[in-house]
Amino acid sequence: MRTLLKSIEEIPGKLKNVCDNREVIFDKLKAYVGERSIKKILIIASGTSYNAAFTTKMFGEKVLDVPVEIMYPNAFYNYNNKSFLTDDVLYIFISQTGSTKLVYDSLKLVKEMGLMNIAITENSDSAIAKEASLDLDMGTGIEEYVYRTIGYSTTCATMYLVYLSLLRIENRILPDVYEAYISDYRNAVESIEGIASRTHIWYEKHAEVIATFNKFIFAGAADLLPVAMEADIKFMEMVPVFTNSFEMEELIHGPQNAFDDKIGYFLISKNGVDSDKAQRIAKFINCEIGKNAVLVGDVAVTDMDIQIDFASDNFYALEVITALQVLAYRISIDRGRDLSVRINSSINNYITKLL
Repeated sequence: MRTLLKSIEEIPGKLKNVCDNREVIFDKLKAYVGERSIKKILIIASGTSYNAAFTTKMFGEKVLDVPVEIMYPNAFYNYNNKSFLTDDVLYIFISQTGSTKLVYDSLKLVKEMGLMNIAITENSDSAIAKEASLDLDMGTGIEEYVYRTIGYSTTCATMYLVYLSLLRIENRILPDVYEAYISDYRNAVESIEGIASRTHIWYEKHAEVIATFNKFIFAGAADLLPVAMEADIKFMEMVPVFTNSFEMEELIHGPQNAFDDKIGYFLISKNGVDSDKAQRIAKFINCEIGKNAVLVGDVAVTDMDIQIDFASDNFYALEVITALQVLAYRISIDRGRDLSVRINSSINNYITKLL
């Protein structure tokens, strides 16, 4: 029987395919964008798609030197000032199924205003892909499970390559610099299988402790904050338990008042990205609350920490999310969860998000 773990194991191959498809992305973007000036990129997405877009925001702003903003479709369509929509903004609409109603409505609004619009979906026959002026394949195939693991990673990958393609279109990147980015991306992809294997070993060693946690909190800074947000969603959907995620600094303000020894704390960090702060917070939790803090990143202080030796300088989010995806799967299975069955699917009788 095929399991969700198999989907996680397929991610490196899917990410390789996205990279191998980079010239298709470049050619499509070049034909569509042409000589038009892009002063800002605005991405409309929700859930895992939002988290993936948010994960790549800092990279896009760094290489393109233009602001990248991400909005939820409800906020964009119902509450955003439409007079702010201009023709020097590239609007990107992400919906894995291609059938999220408010993403579709938002796309149609932008298209009817004659503004630049791109859709990123897994299904070129979907309503959103067909409505968009340009559609790009996010490279998942049709993901079998609703708990999107492949989709998060391949959406990140697609966005990274969109940013690099736009840079090439504008002739603002030297070929050797571009190839260095591609090599760095491949380093991340090649490390994923090993990270998954080591996470399984870690979990088997610590499963009894993890079983005592009835809630989970995730924290990260910079582009690791949306990784924490994605882990939050996956644990809540898959385990399922109450979860939350915070920016690393914000974790020690109001949230610390609710800390207790039944919460599992995963502090996601990288050297130079709040690593020292994550270690100090973990020490506080372990000394004052309970032995419940887990550092996830390139610094391990205790046996409970998950050490990841990042292979990539720019695309490390693709590496660290692997450990959290594997953990969400393993914990959910140990708690008797059937991941092929939706929880509270009757909600569709009351409200639906799909076309």
